[in-house]
Amino acid sequence: MTRSGPLPASPVDAAPASRALIVERRIIAGTIVLLTALSWIVLARLPSVMSASSAVPMSMSSMAAGVMHDGMDMTSRAWNARSLFVAFVMWAAMTMGMMLPSATRTALTLAGLLERRGVAERLASVRAFVAGYLVVWIGYSVAAALVQWLLQLTAMVGAAGVLGSSAAAVVLAGAGAFELTSIKEACLRQCRTPIGFLVREWRPGRRGAFVMGARHGTICVLCCWALMAVMFVAGVMSLAAMFALTLATLVEKLIPGPWPSRIVGCVLIAWAALVVAGRIGA
Repeated sequence: MTRSGPLPASPVDAAPASRALIVERRIIAGTIVLLTALSWIVLARLPSVMSASSAVPMSMSSMAAGVMHDGMDMTSRAWNARSLFVAFVMWAAMTMGMMLPSATRTALTLAGLLERRGVAERLASVRAFVAGYLVVWIGYSVAAALVQWLLQLTAMVGAAGVLGSSAAAVVLAGAGAFELTSIKEACLRQCRTPIGFLVREWRPGRRGAFVMGARHGTICVLCCWALMAVMFVAGVMSLAAMFALTLATLVEKLIPGPWPSRIVGCVLIAWAALVVAGRIGA
């Protein structure tokens, strides 16, 4: 990789963080927390917002059962452009709420690397980094909404708005198997060491920060796409499932070693086995 600019001094070798940098880190962390909270609020409010514009009252349970918006029947094949857009908004809010927290450490590390630069440059670079990260996840959200649409067209989604038992078992087993692969562990290593990632991928300026954010987002997508697919089993509007997967993602990225992902993988495979045996529903 060719770098076009000097790499800032590592925070390890630099002087202790200045008061200004400490304040900026709090602002950055607070902004990410706010964006994450707003995403969860959107997800929690989405059923009632849709119900307000529909003649049929809706709740979270009715969302899971199929009705999403003005004639958008999840159990029918008649999706229109508006239905697809609503599904995209849902997936975008979901990915932001689940994945933004895991990008906080890298964003704060980037601010530390730029400590000797001006305040405006530091904040602009961090904003560009987060924007690049989110652009990748927005792309994932588009793909997920299209997959959801295709599942409706092929009638693979049952009356409860989730995959049938056979397909659910395949998704669970596949997601669990991916958790045990070397690809998963390699992605997790990059997520666990923000300074290492930034040193390897360093690019100067706002454009460079955007590219680094996009590359970090790409690694996160490669790391978490299988876990996100579990939402098609648990229910794409299940806040409990989103919360559980968010915790699993954070634990995997914060605790070193292969055991967190192995435990998650074994749990998913066991879930798949129970679904196949008919002991529990999908």
